Amino acid sequence: MKKIALFAFTSCLFLASCTGTCDCDYLVDSYTSTPIDGYVLNSSATIAEDTCLDAGIIDTSYSGGGAFMTVGRVECP
Repeated sequence: MKKIALFAFTSCLFLASCTGTCDCDYLVDSYTSTPIDGYVLNSSATIAEDTCLDAGIIDTSYSGGGAFMTVGRVECP
């Protein structure tokens, strides 16, 4: 079920990016919680480029009892 939802979401991002008039990128950032520094960025991956989405945070999820956080965001130039 998760694979179907991910495929549908990715397909929507692809269709939104087909017009060529939009310039926002969808990124996913992965963080790890540390006792001293709080959440520290581990990696960032660009999922889709030139989408028509609005800038901001799309989704935030936690795993490992809050030790790991994943943030989906849209960034526009």
